Amino acid sequence: GLIGSIGKALGGLLVDVLKPKLQAAS
Repeated sequence: GLIGSIGKALGGLLVDVLKPKLQAAS
């Protein structure tokens, strides 16, 4: 449904933002 789609979009955005920080930290 709509809520699931929004959740997926936010989750993808979060991963895009956090992944570079995690890679930079390691």
